[in-house]
Amino acid sequence: MQSSGLIARPLSSRTRIAVASPEYLAKSGRPQHPTELKHHQCILTHSNAWRFSDRGRPLDVAVSGRLSLNSGPAILDACARGLGVAYIAAGGFQNTLSNGALTPILKDFWHTDRSIHIVRPDRRFTPRRVDVAIAILEEFAKRVEALDSQTIRALGKG
Repeated sequence: MQSSGLIARPLSSRTRIAVASPEYLAKSGRPQHPTELKHHQCILTHSNAWRFSDRGRPLDVAVSGRLSLNSGPAILDACARGLGVAYIAAGGFQNTLSNGALTPILKDFWHTDRSIHIVRPDRRFTPRRVDVAIAILEEFAKRVEALDSQTIRALGKG
């Protein structure tokens, strides 16, 4: 980002996990590989390409579905109602996984990336309020990353 005059610093990594309701899996089958998602209803978010990891390499999979949502709680609700497969950050699933409403799938393919960055102007002098805001964001990111890690460990991965 040098040419733009901006600095991007990685803040946190997130692991995305795939889940579906037990009812959806009983009706539609359980995918064994991410490429099998082309035969499933997927609950879309901001993109119809989901990134997985296959033997340490990124694997982008084109998915489709009749439902596109941009709210975490709405995605979880739709998924729990059997409307399709969801793929979002691990921390967002905590309660629905522990109460059995959703079942983790494709565990060997979940992808972790440095998806959250702080982007700021490249300046020698940074206003105090910017430094304070960055410190708050860094602390929040640590808590979110810890929640993701806790969820992944509870699912028997990681």
